[in-house]
Amino acid sequence: LYDAYLKYWKDEWAQKKNLNYGAGTNGVVSGSTPTRVHFYPRKSGDVILDILNKVKCTKRGKRIYVAMAMWNTGRVAIVKRLKALRGKGCDVKIVIGTYSLNRKLEAYLKKNFPRKRWRRHLKLHSKYMVINAQYNGQNKWMVITGSANYCIGTIRNNDNATLVVRGKTNAAKYFANWKKIWREAKY
Repeated sequence: LYDAYLKYWKDEWAQKKNLNYGAGTNGVVSGSTPTRVHFYPRKSGDVILDILNKVKCTKRGKRIYVAMAMWNTGRVAIVKRLKALRGKGCDVKIVIGTYSLNRKLEAYLKKNFPRKRWRRHLKLHSKYMVINAQYNGQNKWMVITGSANYCIGTIRNNDNATLVVRGKTNAAKYFANWKKIWREAKY
């Protein structure tokens, strides 16, 4: 994982322009722990949607909690998938930064998520999702974090990374942080 990040940094330092960096051999690297990193930019696809499409909510008590600084309608498909998972039994809650909230996305959230399911946070800069649900047929705790906001430009045009960390120990720490943010956020 260290070597992958170092290579990515060196490519950025050398200013090697590659608008499909994440699609090649550089794109996905797994560490020795149950950790994986996805690099950007990519011309197509969405890592977050790929992950969420492998999540199933078959039992009550399963949850997906999101803290996202910026989100726009270019990635509204994530909201649609979260809505579908909520409809299948997952407790889905979203905290989103207010300074960048796109009006169309806000309208979509209001229409599809009851008020108690999403809140705005004035100073939010976090970018993560905590999942405790069935993933690829097994019950998993995982955190999806990194530098990319849920905006289409962050994955198509920018140098960003998404880190996926599996395991209850790390996920529980993010979950505790998410609960604090949720309490501070407003409807």
